[in-house]
Amino acid sequence: MGGLRAAAPSPAPLGAARDPLAPPRVAMACVVASEVATVLAVMRRNVRWGGVRYDGGDGGADEHLDHPLIAGLKSLRRRAAGWGGGGRWRDDVDPLLYLRPFLDVVRSDETGAPITGAALSSLHKMLSLDLVGPAAPNVAEAMGAVVDAVTGCRFEVTDPASEEAVLARVLQVLLACVRGRAAPALSNRHVCAIVSTCFRVVQQAGTKGELLQRVSRQTMQEVIRCVFARLLDLDATMVADEQVRLIANCKGQGLGAGELDNGRSEYVCLNSSGDEVGSGTAVAQDKAMMELFGVPCMVEILQFLCSLLNVAEDIEVNPRINPIDFDEDVPLFALGLINSAIELSASSIHRHPKLLAFVQDELFRNLMRFGLSMSPLILSTVCSIVFTLFYHLRHELKLQIEAFFSCVILRLARVDMELCSNICEDLANLLSKSAFPVNSPLSALNVLASDGLIAVIQAMAERTNNAPRHHHQTMAEISEYFPFWQLKCESNKDPDQWVKFVHQQKGIKKKLMVGVEHFNRDKKKGFEFLQGAHLLPEKLDPHNVALFFRYTPGLDKNLLGEYLGNHDEFSIQVLHEFARTFDFKEINLDAALRLFLETFRLPVILLNTDQHNMRVKRKMTEEDFIRNNRRINGGNDLPREFLSEIYYSICRNEIRTIPEQGAGCSEMSFSRWVDLIWKSKRTSAYIACDSSFGEDTKARMATVAVFTIATTYGDHIHSGWRSIVDCILKLHKIGLLPSRLTGDTADDQNSSDLLPSKLASSAVASPVLTVSAPKRSYGLMGRDCKKCQVGTIFTESKFLQADSLSNLARALILAAGRPQKITGSFDGEGTSVFCLELLITITLNNRDRIVLLWQGVYEHIAHIVQSTVMPCNLVEKAVFGLLHICQRLLPYKENLVDDLLRSVQLILKLDARVADAYCENITLEVARLVKASATHIKSQMGWRTIISLICITARHPDASDSGFETLVFIMSEGSHLSPTNFVFTVEASRQFAESRLGSTERSIHALNLMADSVNCLARWTHEVKEAGGDANRILEGIAEMWLRLVQALRKVCTDQREEVRNHALLSLHRCLVTDGISISSSTWLMSFDIIFQLLDELLEIAQNHSPKDFRNMEMSLLHAVKLLCKVFLQSLKDLSAQSSFGKLWLEVLDMIDRFVKVKLRGRRSEKLQEAIPELVKNVLMVMKASGILSKTKAGENSLWEATWLRVNNILPVLQSEVFPDNDDNNTTPGEQNKLYTPTQSDRNAEQ
Repeated sequence: MGGLRAAAPSPAPLGAARDPLAPPRVAMACVVASEVATVLAVMRRNVRWGGVRYDGGDGGADEHLDHPLIAGLKSLRRRAAGWGGGGRWRDDVDPLLYLRPFLDVVRSDETGAPITGAALSSLHKMLSLDLVGPAAPNVAEAMGAVVDAVTGCRFEVTDPASEEAVLARVLQVLLACVRGRAAPALSNRHVCAIVSTCFRVVQQAGTKGELLQRVSRQTMQEVIRCVFARLLDLDATMVADEQVRLIANCKGQGLGAGELDNGRSEYVCLNSSGDEVGSGTAVAQDKAMMELFGVPCMVEILQFLCSLLNVAEDIEVNPRINPIDFDEDVPLFALGLINSAIELSASSIHRHPKLLAFVQDELFRNLMRFGLSMSPLILSTVCSIVFTLFYHLRHELKLQIEAFFSCVILRLARVDMELCSNICEDLANLLSKSAFPVNSPLSALNVLASDGLIAVIQAMAERTNNAPRHHHQTMAEISEYFPFWQLKCESNKDPDQWVKFVHQQKGIKKKLMVGVEHFNRDKKKGFEFLQGAHLLPEKLDPHNVALFFRYTPGLDKNLLGEYLGNHDEFSIQVLHEFARTFDFKEINLDAALRLFLETFRLPVILLNTDQHNMRVKRKMTEEDFIRNNRRINGGNDLPREFLSEIYYSICRNEIRTIPEQGAGCSEMSFSRWVDLIWKSKRTSAYIACDSSFGEDTKARMATVAVFTIATTYGDHIHSGWRSIVDCILKLHKIGLLPSRLTGDTADDQNSSDLLPSKLASSAVASPVLTVSAPKRSYGLMGRDCKKCQVGTIFTESKFLQADSLSNLARALILAAGRPQKITGSFDGEGTSVFCLELLITITLNNRDRIVLLWQGVYEHIAHIVQSTVMPCNLVEKAVFGLLHICQRLLPYKENLVDDLLRSVQLILKLDARVADAYCENITLEVARLVKASATHIKSQMGWRTIISLICITARHPDASDSGFETLVFIMSEGSHLSPTNFVFTVEASRQFAESRLGSTERSIHALNLMADSVNCLARWTHEVKEAGGDANRILEGIAEMWLRLVQALRKVCTDQREEVRNHALLSLHRCLVTDGISISSSTWLMSFDIIFQLLDELLEIAQNHSPKDFRNMEMSLLHAVKLLCKVFLQSLKDLSAQSSFGKLWLEVLDMIDRFVKVKLRGRRSEKLQEAIPELVKNVLMVMKASGILSKTKAGENSLWEATWLRVNNILPVLQSEVFPDNDDNNTTPGEQNKLYTPTQSDRNAEQ
């Protein structure tokens, strides 16, 4: 079963292009057919697979049918014969088609070990030959099916040898799954299942042959290496960390997988504790575990491996399970796997917060515990892991590494790691004592210690020769007391300051240790010594005494307990101040108690004594504990779940209050570890002394050489850009780059002259990348960095070859990182901002090749925008950088206009707090974009995006003026109005008209913009008619836009402000009676529905709202009734021929009748009483002149009769005035009962 490669190939991304190295169809079809023949041959060796006879059912002869497993294989062989056509194998063949028959054999419990082994061998061969490629259709489902089938493998055991062979082949197939090019298609759940199954085979191998034991362990090592080697590729493909969610604490729980049954009634569990578990339902329910192969499975695997370290405590050794010695072998095996994982992934762990958090806490805590093992092999492996972590993560593991040296290497654990003794001196003392044999021959330990001591001395000598003069300064004596307990260096980047700070802290530590010895012998003399050394104030106060007790290591805890337990006033005040030095945020109650009680001696609490005192026979139960703590929460009970958690935590882990005598050794307890993790989040940065860099001639020459190569031969650099970018970032961090790294692009033109007044004066300047000036101590290096011309790498990037340019952009994106959730300024923000600015500079300088860069740049900016919930410098640079790119490229890249404007939609997705902080400046930048590129925006999507950003400003007090000014630019005189943006601009104008942020004049201006826009509709109608042809569809669209304009104006006609309301009614009147627009009868009817709705609302406001809220509604009603009559006359010619005209005319009369009868402040309006008769008379005269209204002979549906029935309610004399020659001026009582009722045609028209 060859084909297992020594190293996993780099996995190709899903959906990649066709692989030119993919095997030909004919060859692969032959492979499939050959494997089918092999499995069938093995199956036919047993007569039971020859066939199955079924009764025909009709009394005839039995029918001979193949077993379903054999039928499936035969069907595959026939189908494979048709796969020999042209093309490549993996392009269009679903892997499940040729894998499923073999998987069915593996899953079947009817097959024996030889058959199952043959099917597994076939699967291994097809996976090793990469028949399942990353571009194959349905590849994720296919890989998942393979894992599910193999981890759920079932077979009949005939002899031990065949069973071991099948288990070995299971391991081969699982390894091929994670090694193959299709491995990225696996889900996190399936990767965990593979690791679980491999470990179960390791467990089963304990009772089998030595060969299987070795193979299973080696395979599991290879699987772990393949899994964690992918972490670097996850960085390259920019997999988001927000998908990472830690699974619940898995100590004693399994990773989850299907059963691996070898025919026996029992099966080996998947977890390390030996408890039976199910099929991994808990893991399958976790959404993160269903995602594609990524960080979640790595976190879960590390949790599982850490649980193996505790296996000796949780599992009783079965005497039948031979080779695993649970005192050493299992932890050593787990540590070896952890070491393999860390070696391959340590350089990328810091980019994944959840993975880093696990390493900082649980992993390092287990390393600390096993570092105290008496086994040299375990200690050696632990030290190897810690060294790898130190090399790659020393900045993130500062206190953890310090604690490891103190508790493991030096066996000196301190209460406060920041004030412990000098680690370097203690390490040198330990090596010097072990370097020479005493009363014994020379041993390997002596040689190792001698080598270590020589390495320390050599490093000190090299640093001394290269160190600047300030390293030899001496510290002055402390002349007066100052609060040094939690003092931090003001500037970690300035060697002068932090070297001085270190010397000062070192001197304080030495005197403090002497004071501790005095205090432990005599409290009074101890205080006197500390006061004389100015380590305590001349007059003791409770606060500083509490700080001394809290942060000084080595104090006798018995003495502290006695002092804090005194009842004098000063001791009580010290106790209160002592308690205030603790920060118990995000710490459970029992953990907080452990942390507090371990700092001094206190009588043991009741539950702790009851559970952990051997003399107590009857232990307190959970119910007893809950009952004893009733009504202690201000007279109420604490939550039962809260008390239960405390009960079980104390039962599992005793609260130890044995005092730490002097400065002796003690273990790293749970509470101390909690305290250390808390401090690691707040401690000062890790400082590596590199002050000699600027004075190092070799370093300066190497720097100049690197950037000379980069600027001269950049076309030939590909993956090497990562190293160059890292070098630039280091120079940036220590302030060695020139203050002006890059200028603006050469083809940039200032567009401020396009902007009116405020916009021009407030326009955001084009970005010029500036960095801090070089520091004085790096004078030579600073001058050399200026010579390097680092900025030309980016400003001249337009001359780079396409491949080199793409790699440079990817290197910047990778170096910038992908923070999971940005809640403000964060560590590393400066680096992210710097990389983003360089990335934007490259984009602006390569507008002709923007297609190469745009996708990566857009995704990077999108991640920043969508991950930020609070304003910060990074999101500000991202938003305005995106707008600047759009401003530059829109006039030149017509084929990318829509893509660029679609990217601006990211601004609409900003968190409300972020958008509010930058709204004004965003509006100014959008204004610049519109001014410069309005003629290039053609699509409806593009205008919707721009107008949406402008609409938002209508509700923002700082940005509304700028937003409205931009809208005026678009709509004034219809210069930039078009059918694609007409509806959007009208809606934006309505929002500004309704906004109370601006003045009344601005609202009226917005209404004028809406009213003037009707001229554009008339112009477009004229142009369409002149063009000729089939223009009906276009004219209908123009009529629809007119109707939307009418609807928008109607909404403003009910505004509370009198001037705005009346002007809106006049503007609506203007739009409704305009000429030049082709308006159909159906559109006129819809416009009357809008008018009637408006009149109903105005009547409701006039009658039911306070006049203080809506002033002078009488004038508004007068404008409204005039509008109704004028619009009716305007549409009379088009509507009179319609069957529904009579119904509309009567509705108009009914509405006028309501206006006549409306009462304002308890009486009818005089203005309405005067105006309405004349308006009605005018309408009647027009209808008479046009022949629409005349007396008919007779009929139940006479318009004449219905008209005068309603007109007489308004003013009875109108009939005689309009029709003076009519003999019968009044209708008879009988005719009055013949009301005008709608005909069936009227009803159809209404529908």
